[in-house]
Parts: sequence; C-alpha cells; structure tokens
Amino acid sequence: KGVDDKAALEQAMIAQRAAGVVSAQADQGRAKADLQRYDALAKQGWVNEAIQGLETFCKGTSKGPYQGEVWKYLGDLYLQDRWELKKAAECYQSAIAWCNDTRARTEASRLYAVPAKCQEPAKPPEEWQKMTDWGDIEEIPVPPGSVVNHITTAWYLDRLEEECEFNLGYIHTVTNGWEEALGHFQRAGQLNALLTEAEKKGYYNTLRRLKGASEKK
Repeated sequence: KGVDDKAALEQAMIAQRAAGVVSAQADQGRAKADLQRYDALAKQGWVNEAIQGLETFCKGTSKGPYQGEVWKYLGDLYLQDRWELKKAAECYQSAIAWCNDTRARTEASRLYAVPAKCQEPAKPPEEWQKMTDWGDIEEIPVPPGSVVNHITTAWYLDRLEEECEFNLGYIHTVTNGWEEALGHFQRAGQLNALLTEAEKKGYYNTLRRLKGASEKK
C-alpha cells in the first residue's frame, strides 16, 4: 500500500535516517570493542588467536572508523611477535591506504559522528602532542572515555599514518633498503607539524637521527 500522506512519508524518512545513524554508531562501538578484545588476547600471549581475529575483522569490513587502526595493530603483531616483515609491511600499507581513502570520504563518515549531547564528555584533546621549552615532543594524555577517531579529532589520521610510515621505514632498514627507509621517514615527518618545526629549529630528535643514518648508508 502506497503512502499518500506527505507528512507521514517525511516522518518515515526521518525515522529511517535516524535508524541508520544509530546503526552506524553501534557498528563503531562494536569495532572498537573487537580491537580492544584482540589487544587483550595478544597481551595475554594469545597472539595467534589475536591475529586470526584481526584478519577476520579486516575481511569483514573496509570502511569502518577503526579499520586503519586494526591494520596497523595487525602489522605490529606480525612485526614484533612473528617477525614476518612482508606481512607487516602489507598491513601498514593497507592502513595508509585506508587513511588516504578516509580523507576523501568525509560526507559518508558523518554517520560515525558522536551525538551532540555526548560530544563534550567524550571530546579528546585538540592536539595529541606538545613541544616543551627544551624541544622535546611529548604526548598529551587522552582523558578516559574519550572517543578518538577520524571524526572527533583532526589528528587521528595523521598520527596513524605517521606511525605506519615509521614502522615501514624500520622494516626497510632491516632489509638494507636505506633509500626506501629514508622516504618513509621523510613522509612521517611531513605528517607531524611538531617534528617539522623541530627540524627547522635544529633540534636533535629520533627523526633526525633516523634520517641521518639512512642518508649515510
């Protein structure tokens, strides 16, 4: 039976959109819970089980708000616990690809925004790092209960991609791919405004040491 009442039709459309938002927010919560569960498994020594769960997660979705974080963590497990450099590199590349794709999907990503009534208590810091008077770069603590993803912060994607670039650079140093390593370290620095500022001021930090070592090889 068709809907003849225009007001009723509009109400039905509003309800459908609201249901979609609620569904997306529920998916977001489940995704984060899954990541935390696999992290707990790995920390308890159940690395194989964690990897299996993360791989299943990656096959099941590709555009969720924590997909890049899952790829990055899976790469960490392959690198740190399995020493499988090729698989680790593939995971980091997938995380970077997800970051780039997500930047281009801002409209669709709005489904994962935090509801207005919940934004203030769940709001993360505006920056994730700060520079001290001595030139040291320190991480800013995220308050408990904060929702951290590419919608709630301006730095989430850059931080995730930066970490993957550093790890890819490390993998290439292990395999004597110094030119490739230098490229990854340079891209990591470009994603972090404080590292760029520190380099301009001549501060000696980890990035400068890594780039220097790569250039000398």
